[in-house]
Amino acid sequence: MSVVEQTNETHPYEQLVARTRAGIAGSTGDAAWAARIEALIARYLARGAVRVEGALQRPEVGASSGNLLFNAHYDDGSGSAEHALVLRYQPTDGLLNRYDMSAQFRVQRALAQAGVKVAQPLCLDADGSILGTPGYLMRHAEGEAPRQYYYAQGPLAAADAATRTALIDDMMATLAQIHALDWQAAGLDDLPGADRSAMSVGAEVCFYTDALRFAAPEVAERYARHERWLLDEQPLVTRPVLNHGDYQPSNMLYADGRLVAVLDWETARISAPESDLGWLMGVHSFAHILGGANNIADMPSDDCWLEAYERATGCFLQHWEYHLAKGAFCTLLVLHVFGRRMSVEEFKPFTGILAAQEERMQSLFAAAGATL
Repeated sequence: MSVVEQTNETHPYEQLVARTRAGIAGSTGDAAWAARIEALIARYLARGAVRVEGALQRPEVGASSGNLLFNAHYDDGSGSAEHALVLRYQPTDGLLNRYDMSAQFRVQRALAQAGVKVAQPLCLDADGSILGTPGYLMRHAEGEAPRQYYYAQGPLAAADAATRTALIDDMMATLAQIHALDWQAAGLDDLPGADRSAMSVGAEVCFYTDALRFAAPEVAERYARHERWLLDEQPLVTRPVLNHGDYQPSNMLYADGRLVAVLDWETARISAPESDLGWLMGVHSFAHILGGANNIADMPSDDCWLEAYERATGCFLQHWEYHLAKGAFCTLLVLHVFGRRMSVEEFKPFTGILAAQEERMQSLFAAAGATL
């Protein structure tokens, strides 16, 4: 049964995301959050009084960092007005074993200054002395963020063929802008992978295998030979670029048939441009599996996305079979990490999804020449 034949509440993937978001939310009440947010705005942005108005909203998508949407009334120097803002904060029980809110803030700031479509970051509480946990404020970007089954529901699925092609061109042109950023001049040379950029692909593999070993060491052992092959065969990175790390449609906002903003920069790193693209292809496979029979009939091929990227950059992909296999491997490991948050009974319906994703991964390793 595909995801859209079930309600959002009953499908195993949605249960998985809901459980993860519950851990991220923590125990801090809205009144306490509002007071902390007002203190942060007063410290860095406002002249005079600050008032958070209305209820704090938690978006239904996203399962990594914490996010609160709200309106705040204050004078930012151009007169008293209401501002639509987002607080992004480090969770106490997050999915990842590494969070760096300062790095996320600096990446978004550098990209915003370069004209890339991101939400404008405003101020940072790097040590959590005001918020109680590290976090930062940014302007709210209006748009729709699709769920993970974006070929069955959401802006890509609902668009006509011409609009969908234009959206893909826009997404790949934006990725090209991200990859073109001079990350060293932007002061991002402390990001993961920057100090070993020629070998950063292997470090990326280790990031995901370490996360799975922490969550489920017995599952990680099943993929030890795959990990070893990826580390032994990793190509040198001849063009290290800023990677989003999770570049995919469900980490973007859309409005009126266009891309509005790229979200969720917690896995940003320095690596090969093909790393972002290999990950994207792995997520596409997952989206296909979740959508099932409800996927749109004229679903764009993976080549459609890759050709759009090559047109935007004028560059051709290198070591592509390796990066396809690596992307499938890393996305599969993330699904296993997600799954560890479920009970045995809750996890049972999820096994078919994992099996389909693993079958694709095995075929891509074989195509890349891996002997396991």
